Amino acid sequence: MKRIIVPLILVIFTSCAGTPAPKYRASLPPEDQTIIYIDEHPKNKADAYVAINKWVATNYVSAQTVIQMNDKEAGILILKSGYPFTLSWYAPGIVFPSIHNGVVNYTLTIQVKDRKIKMEFMTGDIRWNDQPTYRMLYFPETNMPELRTYYKNIHNGLLADLLKKDAGF
Repeated sequence: MKRIIVPLILVIFTSCAGTPAPKYRASLPPEDQTIIYIDEHPKNKADAYVAINKWVATNYVSAQTVIQMNDKEAGILILKSGYPFTLSWYAPGIVFPSIHNGVVNYTLTIQVKDRKIKMEFMTGDIRWNDQPTYRMLYFPETNMPELRTYYKNIHNGLLADLLKKDAGF
């Protein structure tokens, strides 16, 4: 019996040693999951769509970004990406902070028409790269302005490109 149990235990331990650590997930409160911007721009649909694709190709260079849909006729571009973050918490009586890293996954849907654009950020799950604690059930509310600023910067950058006058090339 001993001859069977010892090798079995060794097999179990060695197979578990090569298993990657799981990614822990959480989500935003429902009221913070979707942010929509609707703006006007001076271009027709075709020119705006080209400008949007150029901006996305230039600014979304991460391998983590995936274009889900790119339909020129409909004027829709959908991409999935992530916002990396680092958070630190101070537990009562502890001098050094507890530092946690993760990614807020989101989907950006861009719809363009003649002289109008709609950008919709749908925040998906939050992937923590380390063991979560009870405080990590949601992305902390104190960091929501940081996430909103990240979305606003994307919005402002894309809109600024659309508002540029063409150089005639």
